[in-house]
Amino acid sequence: MMVKIVAVFILGLILTLGALHWVSLTYGVDDEITILLVVSFVYLTVGTVVICSMASDD
Repeated sequence: MMVKIVAVFILGLILTLGALHWVSLTYGVDDEITILLVVSFVYLTVGTVVICSMASDD
């Protein structure tokens, strides 16, 4: 289970960095709070879905 948590964290981190890069490129958003909110939302949503899908496999 610990390995799955680490995998989810790494995946979330990669997706977060990707989302941050995409948002800044697409919208040219310099407002750090807006970017932080978007990234946090993506991270939490993806993380929750992945954790739930992995937990159901056990």
